[in-house]
Amino acid sequence: MNKHIAILLLAFSGTSEADVLLLSCNMTHGNIFYFSIDISSDAVKYSFSDNTRIRIGKYEKTDTHYLMRFPETDLVYGARAIIDRFSGTLNWKVGRPPFGANMDNIHQQGQCKKIPNKPVL
Repeated sequence: MNKHIAILLLAFSGTSEADVLLLSCNMTHGNIFYFSIDISSDAVKYSFSDNTRIRIGKYEKTDTHYLMRFPETDLVYGARAIIDRFSGTLNWKVGRPPFGANMDNIHQQGQCKKIPNKPVL
Protein backbone atom coordinates (compact mmCIF):
# COMPACT_ATOMS: atom_id res chain seq x y z
CA MET A 1 0.00 0.00 0.00
CA ASN A 2 1.32 3.42 -0.92
CA LYS A 3 2.47 5.49 2.07
CA HIS A 4 0.12 8.33 1.09
CA ILE A 5 -2.87 6.01 1.13
CA ALA A 6 -1.86 4.61 4.51
CA ILE A 7 -1.56 8.13 5.92
CA LEU A 8 -4.98 9.09 4.57
CA LEU A 9 -6.50 5.99 6.14
CA LEU A 10 -4.93 6.81 9.48
CA ALA A 11 -6.41 10.29 9.26
CA PHE A 12 -9.87 8.69 9.55
CA SER A 13 -9.06 6.76 12.71
CA GLY A 14 -12.19 5.17 14.13
CA THR A 15 -13.73 4.83 10.65
CA SER A 16 -14.14 1.34 9.23
CA GLU A 17 -12.52 0.44 5.91
CA ALA A 18 -15.99 -0.09 4.40
CA ASP A 19 -16.84 3.56 5.12
CA VAL A 20 -13.83 5.00 3.26
CA LEU A 21 -13.64 5.43 -0.52
CA LEU A 22 -10.08 5.88 -1.83
CA LEU A 23 -9.36 7.61 -5.13
CA SER A 24 -6.11 8.11 -7.02
CA CYS A 25 -6.21 10.96 -9.55
CA ASN A 26 -3.58 11.47 -12.24
CA MET A 27 -3.45 15.17 -13.02
CA THR A 28 -2.66 16.48 -16.51
CA HIS A 29 0.40 18.35 -15.11
CA GLY A 30 1.90 15.07 -13.84
CA ASN A 31 1.11 15.06 -10.11
CA ILE A 32 -1.06 12.45 -8.45
CA PHE A 33 -3.72 13.45 -5.90
CA TYR A 34 -5.06 10.96 -3.37
CA PHE A 35 -8.55 11.47 -1.98
CA SER A 36 -10.00 9.65 1.02
CA ILE A 37 -13.77 10.09 1.35
CA ASP A 38 -15.52 9.10 4.58
CA ILE A 39 -18.89 8.08 3.13
CA SER A 40 -20.45 7.84 6.60
CA SER A 41 -19.98 11.59 7.10
CA ASP A 42 -19.27 14.62 4.93
CA ALA A 43 -15.47 14.53 5.43
CA VAL A 44 -12.86 14.25 2.68
CA LYS A 45 -9.08 14.44 2.84
CA TYR A 46 -6.44 14.63 0.14
CA SER A 47 -2.70 14.57 -0.21
CA PHE A 48 -0.29 15.10 -3.08
CA SER A 49 2.04 12.45 -4.45
CA ASP A 50 5.13 14.49 -3.59
CA ASN A 51 4.56 14.82 0.16
CA THR A 52 2.38 13.76 3.04
CA ARG A 53 0.61 17.06 3.66
CA ILE A 54 -3.08 16.39 4.22
CA ARG A 55 -5.91 18.85 3.63
CA ILE A 56 -9.32 18.35 5.19
CA GLY A 57 -12.56 19.38 3.56
CA LYS A 58 -16.20 18.49 3.05
CA TYR A 59 -17.81 16.49 0.31
CA GLU A 60 -21.26 15.97 -1.09
CA LYS A 61 -22.34 13.06 -3.24
CA THR A 62 -24.89 13.60 -6.00
CA ASP A 63 -26.25 11.06 -8.48
CA THR A 64 -23.44 11.93 -10.91
CA HIS A 65 -20.64 13.70 -9.02
CA TYR A 66 -18.54 14.03 -5.89
CA LEU A 67 -18.37 17.71 -4.95
CA MET A 68 -15.53 18.65 -2.58
CA ARG A 69 -14.56 21.92 -0.94
CA PHE A 70 -11.38 22.65 0.98
CA PRO A 71 -11.40 25.90 2.95
CA GLU A 72 -8.82 28.65 2.64
CA THR A 73 -6.43 29.01 5.58
CA ASP A 74 -3.69 31.46 6.49
CA LEU A 75 -1.21 29.21 4.66
CA VAL A 76 -3.09 27.87 1.62
CA TYR A 77 -5.77 28.94 -0.83
CA GLY A 78 -9.14 27.28 -0.89
CA ALA A 79 -9.87 24.54 -3.41
CA ARG A 80 -12.84 22.93 -5.11
CA ALA A 81 -12.93 19.50 -6.74
CA ILE A 82 -15.67 18.01 -8.88
CA ILE A 83 -15.29 14.35 -9.83
CA ASP A 84 -17.65 12.74 -12.32
CA ARG A 85 -18.63 9.42 -10.72
CA PHE A 86 -19.02 7.66 -14.08
CA SER A 87 -16.06 8.91 -16.12
CA GLY A 88 -13.66 9.68 -13.26
CA THR A 89 -12.91 13.12 -14.70
CA LEU A 90 -11.64 15.57 -12.07
CA ASN A 91 -12.01 19.34 -12.36
CA TRP A 92 -9.84 21.05 -9.74
CA LYS A 93 -9.77 24.76 -8.92
CA VAL A 94 -7.48 26.47 -6.42
CA GLY A 95 -7.75 30.10 -5.35
CA ARG A 96 -10.47 32.26 -3.93
CA PRO A 97 -14.23 31.93 -4.26
CA PRO A 98 -16.33 32.25 -6.24
CA PHE A 99 -14.91 29.23 -8.03
CA GLY A 100 -15.91 29.25 -11.67
CA ALA A 101 -16.21 33.04 -11.76
CA ASN A 102 -12.84 34.19 -10.40
CA MET A 103 -10.51 34.17 -13.42
CA ASP A 104 -7.38 34.40 -11.23
CA ASN A 105 -7.95 30.88 -9.89
CA ILE A 106 -5.87 27.95 -11.10
CA HIS A 107 -7.80 25.29 -12.99
CA GLN A 108 -6.47 21.76 -13.49
CA GLN A 109 -7.90 18.50 -14.75
CA GLY A 110 -7.23 14.88 -14.01
CA GLN A 111 -8.51 11.34 -14.24
CA CYS A 112 -9.49 9.44 -11.09
CA LYS A 113 -9.89 5.78 -10.32
CA LYS A 114 -11.04 3.91 -7.25
CA ILE A 115 -8.29 2.05 -5.47
CA PRO A 116 -8.70 -0.91 -3.13
CA ASN A 117 -9.29 -0.07 0.50
CA LYS A 118 -7.95 -3.18 2.12
CA PRO A 119 -4.78 -3.96 4.03
CA VAL A 120 -1.96 -5.65 2.16
CA LEU A 121 -0.56 -7.16 5.39
